[in-house]
Amino acid sequence: MKRKQMAYLLCFCLVGLCAVGCNQAGEMETLQCEVVKHETGDFMVEFRIEQAEEGIFLLDVMKQAQTKDEITLEVDATEMVTAIDGRANDVDFDPCWMLYTTDEEMSNTQWGTVTLNGVTLGSAVVGAATLEIVEGECYVWVYQTF
Repeated sequence: MKRKQMAYLLCFCLVGLCAVGCNQAGEMETLQCEVVKHETGDFMVEFRIEQAEEGIFLLDVMKQAQTKDEITLEVDATEMVTAIDGRANDVDFDPCWMLYTTDEEMSNTQWGTVTLNGVTLGSAVVGAATLEIVEGECYVWVYQTF
């Protein structure tokens, strides 16, 4: 039981910085991103993009966070995120990981919303592999039961 409580505490308190990105020549550049895990209600993993270059996708940011041991990540052959931190999509997708963003151009509030820290995020219209990140925006994975 202590191990589970410790895991929840770590998930709630963990904040990290990640760096990722490639320029057109394929050289690594810096991206400032804060990774925050929330263990209240539905488990959430938040990516706050503080500084970003064009052409970086959320899945790239997530893979970099994994190399820095900030998250664990599983992705299938189609680049669909299937598990984060050991929580996997159920066979019938109930529960499953859903992606939300503050980027109004890449979200649809009619598909669903989530509120975090008083801010409403809309359901992302594309997956992490094709969702280009935008400086100043927030991207949140929510492990939801429907």
